[in-house]
Amino acid sequence: MFVLAGRVALACVAVACASVGSGAATSVTQPSAQDALDHREALLREVAKAWSGTPYRNHGTTFEGIGNAEFVREVYGAAYDADLAGDPSRWRTMGTEIDRKKLEPGDLVLYDADPLTHYKKEVHAGVYIGDGEFVASVRGASVAILKLSEGRWKAAFQAARRIEPVARASANARSTAKTTTTVTFTGTERRLRDVEDEWHGTPYKLGGSGKSGIDCSAFSRMLYAEVYHIDLPRTVEEQETVGTSVARSRLQAGDLVFFRTQAMGPQFRSRHVGVYLGRGEFAQASGSRGVTISRLDDPYWNTRYKSARRPPK
Repeated sequence: MFVLAGRVALACVAVACASVGSGAATSVTQPSAQDALDHREALLREVAKAWSGTPYRNHGTTFEGIGNAEFVREVYGAAYDADLAGDPSRWRTMGTEIDRKKLEPGDLVLYDADPLTHYKKEVHAGVYIGDGEFVASVRGASVAILKLSEGRWKAAFQAARRIEPVARASANARSTAKTTTTVTFTGTERRLRDVEDEWHGTPYKLGGSGKSGIDCSAFSRMLYAEVYHIDLPRTVEEQETVGTSVARSRLQAGDLVFFRTQAMGPQFRSRHVGVYLGRGEFAQASGSRGVTISRLDDPYWNTRYKSARRPPK
């Protein structure tokens, strides 16, 4: 595990990958709608805990201080692998209004930015994480997990919105690649895609390494063990040092691709890894989608792309 400021990091942790070399033959049951909500709640709670205590800073965008809208956009990115445009004043008209009693993890909670005065001249927002709680960067304080039933927040509550991410081509990358008759994959591309296919839909789980749940570095490690019979290091930080650096314009199937995103909080060191499949696509264990295929030119991943490495094979 990574250790920062005396606390244990939660993403892509350094535990033994017990499933490597043994799990690819097991079929994956696609999660139900309730399973998806449960996984999103678990993810959002980990994100909320990771950010908890980060100071509020008006319009701040870093771990040293973050603004209200900026924080919501980061958490939304963790929940949906998508960007959320605008600010609370815009969000209050986006998506669908949700009754307070029907909130689901990922919904936005809009509240009076000055809950002690109740003037309601400015709206702030948080992200609902389940069980009557939401997380927000609170003006004059810090990022905190808050209870909607608490008097202060019950009075400050204004509305809730469910804003679904915009549908993107990358969400259908796997089916497109498999059904387009003109596509001819190389042997390596086909082997990588076949293994991804066997794991496709496996939910994301922090520290997980099996079919019940897997994180990003465990998935890349498993993929390398299955396809290349190579034992990669367990953490993203370690994987980012193996082999040689590769320019984005020279990527080949099997290269490790790395991203930087603050969405998962300061404890995560902003690292994420996937395996390039060729044709602009990469396989990954995504926080919101589980094991899936995404595109490097997807706006969310394109802006967060950092580097690539080619391990010796």
